[in-house]
Amino acid sequence: MAREQRVPASIETEQALLGAILLGSSADSAASVADEALPMIEPALFYQPQHQIILKAIRAVWARGHGVDSALVLDELEAMGKAGEVGGATYLARLGSSVPSIGNWRGYLHNLREQALRRRYDELLLMARAHNIEGQDTQRDKALAELEAVRAEAAAMIEGTEGRQGRASVVVLADVQTQETRWLWQPYIPLDCITILEGDPKTGKTWAALAIAAAITRGFPLPGEDGKPVERMPGNVLYLTAEDSLSMTLRPRLEKGNADLRRVHVLEGKIEGGKTVVPVTMQDLDVLAQALEQYKPVLMVIDPLAAFLGPNVNSNRFEQVRPVLAGITRLAEVYGCAVLLIRHLSKGAKDRAIYKGQGSIDFTAAARSVLMVGKDPNDPTKRVMVHNLCNVAKEGPAQSFVITDEGKLEWAGVSEVTGDELVAPVVVDAEERGSRAEAKEFLLKNLADGRQLATAMEDARRAHDIADRTLKRARKDLNVQVYREGRVWYWELPTYHKETATR
Repeated sequence: MAREQRVPASIETEQALLGAILLGSSADSAASVADEALPMIEPALFYQPQHQIILKAIRAVWARGHGVDSALVLDELEAMGKAGEVGGATYLARLGSSVPSIGNWRGYLHNLREQALRRRYDELLLMARAHNIEGQDTQRDKALAELEAVRAEAAAMIEGTEGRQGRASVVVLADVQTQETRWLWQPYIPLDCITILEGDPKTGKTWAALAIAAAITRGFPLPGEDGKPVERMPGNVLYLTAEDSLSMTLRPRLEKGNADLRRVHVLEGKIEGGKTVVPVTMQDLDVLAQALEQYKPVLMVIDPLAAFLGPNVNSNRFEQVRPVLAGITRLAEVYGCAVLLIRHLSKGAKDRAIYKGQGSIDFTAAARSVLMVGKDPNDPTKRVMVHNLCNVAKEGPAQSFVITDEGKLEWAGVSEVTGDELVAPVVVDAEERGSRAEAKEFLLKNLADGRQLATAMEDARRAHDIADRTLKRARKDLNVQVYREGRVWYWELPTYHKETATR
């Protein structure tokens, strides 16, 4: 029985090369993998027919000059009528997850070239044998001549890369141009990047986002690093919302913030079939690009993130999340705007605030800044925006704010609250209730004569062996005022407690 001959091909290597092009052409790099690789790639390098179709779609997207990513390639495949044939978004996501190393794309390309040459060699060998049997000398000689050329090309390739699976791609750091971070609101929201604003429902995420948007449209100041307002030039805002009414929520809140409504543009969806408006997602990069090009916003808000991920994306799967975020990052870079993604917190118990956001940690990794909003654990009348993460500057201090009875957000100064405190579970047992009573007595006694330095109160707390968390809860119960004058922080009882303390 004849032994079945194995075709020289590696589906895994084909997937790795295509995946490297999709991911490496959306990464923050000086040169795109697509720009370098595509001029060297022929369809015959791919044995799998669906990979040849995907390559054709990648080439079409690349030719437009707007970069390459999975969302754009999927759109092109759908336009070609081939999306279902190649496996759609699920298979494109699989390509992204099959890349051991984006930087080794040359190694994958070399391996595919060698396999393609071997397939061609086998094909020509069979052709030469067939013509020899049939006695067609001219056709046989032509096939043999081409066979020798293929052999020589393969030998030269193997000799040139003997003992190596790929060549190193090296960039001399001296040739890399430094790029300064540009800011929409320093140090909280950088331009050209993604910022995440997260928190539990009804804690003030949308309030904060709209207050920021209102200030941007007028060039109104926002709190600075030292709690003082910082002015800016007026700019446009592009807003995407899936949860809030335009007439009952967005417009009233923006009006209360004195926004220039002519500068706020809400992207309701995309037009299909002439007049039908369907929801837009973060995968609709062409639609988003059109809006960014037309209205030139300095801020794009997507509220909430989960509602705009689009089809076939599991927010907990990094290989599905990464291409979507890469596309949005590229838009922010190309159009020079800040992207503010609003995200809910997960319900699971997690010790650190940085891990509380819903979905894959890749969301946090893709963002250059992460803000968290919640109710002040020390003052129920206030909310707090904490700067949990920033990898382009030092994190800014937490900023407190209040929602007035008139439905307006007002910034209320710097806060000492941390993100971990915002997400800490409230647990009060009998022993702590007794300790809290002692802490309240301590505060009434030490603040009876007026305000005291915060540092002195902390020293006194430690001397009385009062736990920091217990004292903070006591401060909240007594509504102790914590504020700063210049560079000095003070604690002070409200008037009605001063009268009790001095009796």
